[in-house]
Amino acid sequence: MASSTIPWVRLHLGSYCPEAGQAGQNSIQTNLVRPAGLVCEHCDQTLAVSAEAPRIHVLN
Repeated sequence: MASSTIPWVRLHLGSYCPEAGQAGQNSIQTNLVRPAGLVCEHCDQTLAVSAEAPRIHVLN
């Protein structure tokens, strides 16, 4: 059963850029067209490529 009336979920991720020496934040949604890339906000390098939607398990 869905945890809300919205049929998608946004997952927020933290990262660290060694080039800039700063932490960053990124997010990905379950309803994006895949593959979708995550890019560093400081140096524009690709951090990850999402090939399939993340699986979310509600634990209570």
